[in-house]
Amino acid sequence: MIAFVDESLRSSPTGRHYFVAVVVVASGDLERSRRRVRSVLLPRQPRFHWRDESERQRLAMLETFADLGPRAFVYRCPLGSRQERSRSLCIGRMLWDLRQIGAGELVIETREPHGDRKDRRTIGHARRDGRASPDLVYRFLRPTEEPLLWLPDALAGAAGSDWAGESRYLENIPGQLIETVVIGA
Repeated sequence: MIAFVDESLRSSPTGRHYFVAVVVVASGDLERSRRRVRSVLLPRQPRFHWRDESERQRLAMLETFADLGPRAFVYRCPLGSRQERSRSLCIGRMLWDLRQIGAGELVIETREPHGDRKDRRTIGHARRDGRASPDLVYRFLRPTEEPLLWLPDALAGAAGSDWAGESRYLENIPGQLIETVVIGA
C-alpha cells in the first residue's frame, strides 16, 4: 500500500486549522487510479489544485475519490502560533495510523528543500519513538509528477470547507473518510 499526502490551511470566524489528508492506494491499483484522476482534468490543465478549481471540478474529483474507494484519513489541528508544530502533530499521528494499517510507502507533496527537511525530521522522530515503521519508504514529489497527490489535496480542501460550514463537499463520501482531530498545537 502506498500513501499519498497533502495539506491545507483553513480559516473561519472560529479560528484557523491545519488539515493533512492521506489517501492509501493498493499497489496494484496505482495505474488505474492515476488514469481515473487524470480524466477529471480539463484539456491542457496540468494538474488539479483545490484552491484553483471550479465547483464542478472539485465535485468531479471527490466523485472520483468515492468511485475509487481508497482508504483515507484527514487530520485536523488547531493552528497555533507555529504552523510547523501543527503540521508535525498531524503527520506524527498519520504515521502511526499508516503503521497500523501496514502502508509501506509514503509520497508527500514537496514543500521544496527547506520544508521537506522539516518533514524528514518529523519522520525521523516518529521512527525513533515507534510511531512510524522503521521500514517506511518515503519521497517528496510535485503534484505534476504524481497525479495521486490530487486526491489528498481534494480531501484536505473538502474537509477544510466542511469544517468552515460548507458540508456539500463531503456529503457523497460518508464512511470512506475518517477524520482524526489532533489536539495540542
